[in-house]
Amino acid sequence: MTTRKQWRRASMIALIALTAGCGLTDKPYGEPTPPDDTTKAAETLKTLPSLEDTEARLKQAVEQIATAASAINPALQWAWNRDRATLGCDKPYDQTYGQRAILQHYVSDTPISEQDWPRIEDATRTVAASFEATHVQVLQNKAGHHDVRFFSDDGTTFGISTQAAAVITARTGCRLPKAGAEAATSSTSARPTQ
Repeated sequence: MTTRKQWRRASMIALIALTAGCGLTDKPYGEPTPPDDTTKAAETLKTLPSLEDTEARLKQAVEQIATAASAINPALQWAWNRDRATLGCDKPYDQTYGQRAILQHYVSDTPISEQDWPRIEDATRTVAASFEATHVQVLQNKAGHHDVRFFSDDGTTFGISTQAAAVITARTGCRLPKAGAEAATSSTSARPTQ
């Protein structure tokens, strides 16, 4: 007959056994992209506009969204906020010189009204579609709080949200920075292994 104390002890041993290996792996995000796939991914990146050129186009697109929003509601006045940031790329570009840029947020202290939201969301959708960002992710959709993302297969993303303020966001898909593109003109755009 098993006692309560034995069950408790067995449960504790099982819990320790299940958690003991957590965090001990030296590759918590899985294996990197294999060299052959990295070479193919690097060749694809070489055919795309540079990170800087893509970022400049996205900035213009964000400003176009803001202009459309302000035409709908002139109380929406926009200013750049936060710092620009860069990130590495996801697979299969994770072993290349590729980067993704997160643009500054374009912010209006005036939130978008419920009455204006559908038209401003549509203006964002139209601009995003010109970058093939036609996939939609609705993060919030209730009175006074909306947050929608439009993204492309290559990771280019536009966001429009409103609550206490209105915010337009954008990030590039994976691109080679001009410096990385120059470094990559050798045999491959793959980073040297370490």
